[in-house]
Amino acid sequence: MTSCKLHLLNNGFKRSFNLWLQGWLNATIVLFVITGLGSVLIPSNVSANTDELKIKAGPRTGSFYPVTTALRTLLHLKRDEDTSISLTIQSSNGAIENMHALLSGEADLAFVDASTIMAAISAKPPFHKYDTVGSLRAITPLWPQIGHFVIRKQDVKAGNLADYRDLLGETVSFGSIASRSYEAAAHTFRGNGIYHDRLFKIPDLNEVETINSFERDLVNAFVLFTPEKDRRIIQALENKNNDAVLLNVSDVQLAKLNDGEIAVWERYVIPADTYNGQSQAVNTIAQKNYLLVRDDFDPTLAKRIIKTIMDNTAFLETLHPPARHIRNQSTNQQYIVPPHAGVQLYFKENPHCHTIFCLFN
Repeated sequence: MTSCKLHLLNNGFKRSFNLWLQGWLNATIVLFVITGLGSVLIPSNVSANTDELKIKAGPRTGSFYPVTTALRTLLHLKRDEDTSISLTIQSSNGAIENMHALLSGEADLAFVDASTIMAAISAKPPFHKYDTVGSLRAITPLWPQIGHFVIRKQDVKAGNLADYRDLLGETVSFGSIASRSYEAAAHTFRGNGIYHDRLFKIPDLNEVETINSFERDLVNAFVLFTPEKDRRIIQALENKNNDAVLLNVSDVQLAKLNDGEIAVWERYVIPADTYNGQSQAVNTIAQKNYLLVRDDFDPTLAKRIIKTIMDNTAFLETLHPPARHIRNQSTNQQYIVPPHAGVQLYFKENPHCHTIFCLFN
């Protein structure tokens, strides 16, 4: 009986101690949050006004989404006493949809690649119906979208785009239809007289589905425009069973893409050993991505957005390594659309810059 009472008392003590310990831990966590993260949860300065902005960020699985989410958080934390910026992130199927939303006024900001910008500027379908194309302005160029032209080793002859001509009737994926990758691949082939829509079957597969289908031999080759060292390209090339090879894009083939237009496409060299089994450098092509607005976008907001990006490129790089290119843009390249007035003001006030915007100061 005594033993039973002692057992009950011990259990009761343990329960009481555990409850006290849990309460102490909860109190400690709350105290840590209040003191250490108070600037996040309990702002010291509450904004009187909030500017609600809509940004088109592409698909949720794309490279823009984590960076957009980080930018939304940074803008929230960097608010001042007068106003704050609240970003509403809108997913989409890709650059064409983003451009439509920006030109029609359905979005305030949008991520768009260089070739889509050129299509809009040149009034090519489906952008010929807009009279707002001249209002396009840039917040900043971003990282390059790199062409990965992949076929199986047994199909390699010339070692460049010409090898796709021999894939008559085969299945070749460009990524999701209407995606940036799809449009870039289609433009690359059209520019070089390779009529992809007649030569081979083009399924509507996203990047993940493309790689999975390639590994299951349901897709014979693919073209994906992605940031450098994209995990999906790594997966395809490092699986020895795929027998996959990266093709080059020759100087002649690159020149045909830029014939008669602003040089949207540029040379990009994938260094040797970037991917497992890639013993030689691959000469491919790339185009830049941009964060765009219209010229009626508030200059004060544009200035704050570019400042937030430039002040936090190291943080953005931890989320998406290619974001390091944002600060290191070359200053001697032709520019597609001019920077927004608020962006020009930022770089005028911060003359020690390393981007192409320095040209406009």
